[in-house]
Amino acid sequence: MKQLDFRGTRKELTESKSLANDRQPNFAALLVACRRLPAAPRYTAGFSFVTWLPLRRIQVQSMRRYWLEFLSLLILAALLMFCASLAAGMDNTEKAQLKKLEGTWVHVETERDGKRRPEPRTLWVFQGDQAGVHFQTKPIAKEESTWTFQAKPTNLLLTYHFRLDPTENPKTIDEQTEYRDGKTSTKPILGIYKLEGDILTICFAGPRDKGKRPTEFTAPEGTGRRIEILKREKQ
Repeated sequence: MKQLDFRGTRKELTESKSLANDRQPNFAALLVACRRLPAAPRYTAGFSFVTWLPLRRIQVQSMRRYWLEFLSLLILAALLMFCASLAAGMDNTEKAQLKKLEGTWVHVETERDGKRRPEPRTLWVFQGDQAGVHFQTKPIAKEESTWTFQAKPTNLLLTYHFRLDPTENPKTIDEQTEYRDGKTSTKPILGIYKLEGDILTICFAGPRDKGKRPTEFTAPEGTGRRIEILKREKQ
């Protein structure tokens, strides 16, 4: 192995030292260069690295919240459409039933508190969701079996307003009375009805029912219930 010879002249030693200094890195110059570097790229890179995950979580949560709200609105819209269609179907069923009742009916008989009695000739004229009740006194010279009269505004006693639900079993009816002076009963009377050909039977609740709807076509003594039997008048 070659050995170094340190026995050189002063000039050679000086040149060797100068050459060594030239080969060493200039740390002062590097420090100055680093300080002169723009701070924005280093800050931006650090900011993105540190905050990317929280921002990503916020974005995911926002998207989840958005889709949950969107799905909630869809479900609400579907429920509203279903309820609207159900209500429309019920209205159509009620209208169809009211259509069957349109025309003139003769009030044949009333049963109250277990007692039946025939009614004087009284006409119920159904039109839409109401029925006008007409009455006129029979002339003495006329026979009861053959006498009749026409429903007119002059012989209108009162008007019944109905709300039907033919989907129930038995079918339900709510009735409010409008009198000739324009006054209307405050609370509807609950009842049930059945339509058998040309015979309409209505059973209204009595005071003993305490606001409950009757479930059968009976009017026992002491209940205050009344059953109205009507027959369609043939034209």
